[in-house]
Amino acid sequence: MIEGRADVRAAGATIQFAGVATRGEQTASVVGLGIEPDREERIGTDVRVRDGVNLTADAGTGDPIVLLGMGLARALGAKPGDVITLMAATPSGSLNAMDVQVVGLFTTGLQELDARMVKTRLADAQQLLGTENVSSLIVGLTSAEITSTVVADLRQAVASSSPALGVADWESRAPFYGQVRGLYIGIFAFLGTIVAVLVTLSSSNTMLMSVLERVREFGMLLAIGTSRSQIGQLLVLEAIWLSIIGCVIGSVSGVIAVTVINGLHIKMPPPPGAADPIDLALMVQGTDFALIFAGLTVVLIAGTIPPLMRVFRLKIVEALSHI
Repeated sequence: MIEGRADVRAAGATIQFAGVATRGEQTASVVGLGIEPDREERIGTDVRVRDGVNLTADAGTGDPIVLLGMGLARALGAKPGDVITLMAATPSGSLNAMDVQVVGLFTTGLQELDARMVKTRLADAQQLLGTENVSSLIVGLTSAEITSTVVADLRQAVASSSPALGVADWESRAPFYGQVRGLYIGIFAFLGTIVAVLVTLSSSNTMLMSVLERVREFGMLLAIGTSRSQIGQLLVLEAIWLSIIGCVIGSVSGVIAVTVINGLHIKMPPPPGAADPIDLALMVQGTDFALIFAGLTVVLIAGTIPPLMRVFRLKIVEALSHI
């Protein structure tokens, strides 16, 4: 039913478990995840395999296979091709064990999770736990913008199901993402406000100096019948042209800088608790240029207010005798 929707890439069942992994005399506690590899691939999940190969989709054939987190593999001294033993409690409370072959080592990007993580095929995990149930169903969509619509539809579809099922979007399952995003939005808004104030003050000072240097010209224009509003329009048009020229120069410089930075393939150090460095990749969006132009135009026009007030108070006799 879910995979029949045009806006759904795939819907993969998963099962979560906790247990113990042993290899020889080495033992480590693990958290496991059973997945459907073919559907995970269609969803577009990025599996960062560092050694060996990824899980295969033929869940019904061959020996049980697993992927080990890099930290867990080091703790067990395991590598692709080795056999380890997984032990986990079944839903009935009994202990079950199963020998599995390590086909690859992967990283989640988090050191603590890499030290405990095991991924296996759904059928292998169900065999270990002695159950046919699953923990959750991960639905991959074609676009993030339709998440709320699909969530509402699915909640309506499973409202009368038995046992009761819940539907949660990815943002509710990842509160840390929202917190970090809110933090960065606050930081950028604060810094942007400071920059806007500085630009407003500097542009206002520049426009004011420009007016002071042209007081006699403005007085002459007023003397020959030019209205004060027309002179104000000239100053506003000057501010708009400054914003256009500034945006063009800044946009071209920004695109060049982004191209150079991305071409250098710079890697940032991993943040605290992370395992992999972060690729410094900058993205250019067309809407950013429009927003920058609109914002800069508003700032420059706001900067013309003090000069306009001076022009409106300007007396023709004083302006013509101004040195």
